[in-house]
Amino acid sequence: VAVLDRLFSDYIRRFASCELHGVGGILCSSQMQCSHIKSRRFISTRWLPENAICACAKHHRWQHDHPVDNALALIELFGQERIDFIQKVWNKGEKPDRVALAKWLREELKKAA
Repeated sequence: VAVLDRLFSDYIRRFASCELHGVGGILCSSQMQCSHIKSRRFISTRWLPENAICACAKHHRWQHDHPVDNALALIELFGQERIDFIQKVWNKGEKPDRVALAKWLREELKKAA
């Protein structure tokens, strides 16, 4: 799990810019983090690329402190279709193939390097 979490975080943060820039009237910080849309405690969506965004530390904190405003901002920025897709994957409850996922993430990170 720890290896996949690190690879996934690196993948989400690969472009190093906050996808919530300007949201909530917050000035971005320089520290980028992998921020999950649906909690990472759910294995079926934990490493789903559509379920995470690159957010600065300030916006990531804002997301947790303002769940309703965050939900509205995510729909506005990324569309209801993305939220529905995440929910659909979560509803299935399937566990991802961790070996295949790690291989794919490593390949994608090499492309971005």
